Amino acid sequence: MASVRITDKEVAALIRCANMGLTQGQAAELTLLSPTAVSRAASKYGIRFHTYRENEDGRNARTAKVSATVKAASEPNDRRQQEKKQAQPNNAIRRNPSSSFNDRKKARRERAIEQIALAKTPAEKKEIAYAWNVMEFEIEMAMLKKRPPLPVLEKKKGSAVVAIHLAKMEQINAAEKVREMIVNCFSPSEDLTAREISQKLSKQDVDMTTQSVNGFVNGMAQAGKLHRYKGTSNRYGRTYWHYYLPEEPGNE
Repeated sequence: MASVRITDKEVAALIRCANMGLTQGQAAELTLLSPTAVSRAASKYGIRFHTYRENEDGRNARTAKVSATVKAASEPNDRRQQEKKQAQPNNAIRRNPSSSFNDRKKARRERAIEQIALAKTPAEKKEIAYAWNVMEFEIEMAMLKKRPPLPVLEKKKGSAVVAIHLAKMEQINAAEKVREMIVNCFSPSEDLTAREISQKLSKQDVDMTTQSVNGFVNGMAQAGKLHRYKGTSNRYGRTYWHYYLPEEPGNE
């Protein structure tokens, strides 16, 4: 199996991720490296990433210590009882997150993936991934009482409706920018397939797969922003749509 090549800058980025307390999976998303590359780099350079196993071992050790202390007490003590009562909320915090927390985390992850897909450059993708990982790390640390509670905005009447409206507007604006970039790929009297458009965008540091481009141009053709026709079959018997700009009224 061919070895995965990794640069010194990528190794330094992985070390920073490990110092932040991120897992190998989170480091892979942040640095845009494959999980295999991160795992091999960790073994080769001795990079120690955060693991959930370590948290579990720590909890087991603390539980055993508390149990030994309780068994050693022969008589009830007000101070011991008070410490035991204070330990209960911490134990509750260390349990697995509730389903509602998992739902919120899943929603944040899906939102980040959507923003990464609409990002124009690799730098923007990396910035979004970095922000998402840092936010999730801070939320987890706050739950474990290792950080101050995150600021919570005061809920106001109608704020949810406004937030939904703003999110929709942001999504519409992002999609419109993608359509504009696709239109700019065309020269007068030029027809392109979705694959050729994806290749042109790649030269502009805009990473969009052929499937993603195909979804946009298909919708643009249905809306009349692009015209299309089916090309001739290739040697594999496949046919592809060819898209071109509609002629302006004065040039017809």
